[in-house]
Amino acid sequence: VNSILITSSLLLLIAIGYRINTHRLRHVPVSGAAIALGFVLGVLVRVMGITEEEQLLNFKGSFFFYVLLPPIIFEAGLSLETQMFVDNLGAIFTFAVLGTLVSTWVTSKGLRLAAELGVVGLDSSAPR
Repeated sequence: VNSILITSSLLLLIAIGYRINTHRLRHVPVSGAAIALGFVLGVLVRVMGITEEEQLLNFKGSFFFYVLLPPIIFEAGLSLETQMFVDNLGAIFTFAVLGTLVSTWVTSKGLRLAAELGVVGLDSSAPR
């Protein structure tokens, strides 16, 4: 059953990729279709309660980061329009810097609040 599941999902992904490439659907990247297919497949296996496939589809963080994520990033970089990227470089840098600063501030305030409420431990020797 495992080989049937893997083979059918790969064939479906190939068919989806073919449709995307031949019909010029620029708003749907193949990597996005693969992620959606994986999500649907995972939900179906979980709902149907098939333990063999559930063990096969068990998420491993290291496998995702070292095997699956690099092709997704590579495909996104290849499909990027260079001129549009260069034209919007100022806005991209602005959102990147401001987003990082806001995220850091919100995280630090949230952790400080959690420490004061006793949810997480706080080192008493740390400066305030």
